[in-house]
Amino acid sequence: MPLTAAQREIADSTARFKVVAAGRRFGKSFLSMSLMAKVARFPYSQVWYVTTTYSAAKNIMWSYLKEKLKKFGWAKSFHEVALQANLVNGSVISLKGANNPDSLRGIGLD
Repeated sequence: MPLTAAQREIADSTARFKVVAAGRRFGKSFLSMSLMAKVARFPYSQVWYVTTTYSAAKNIMWSYLKEKLKKFGWAKSFHEVALQANLVNGSVISLKGANNPDSLRGIGLD
């Protein structure tokens, strides 16, 4: 997934946490998808995309994520209700909403 120079600078940062203040059309979602794929390429990884609400996660990321995973042949299956992509290497990418904090507990993430 090709990134712009600004996106590449963020992606290449060795900082543990990356805080990005960017306007509309910068490509924050695309950058997030690229970073999730970078981690999920390792077998049996657990990767989450967390945004404000479950609905926002579905609207912002779900269709694009499914499309890219299918295009690259990484997808094994999709769970539409849980917004979960199961990859052929055993990794799982899940989309979550921060409006339900209890749903964000107890899982070790990569």
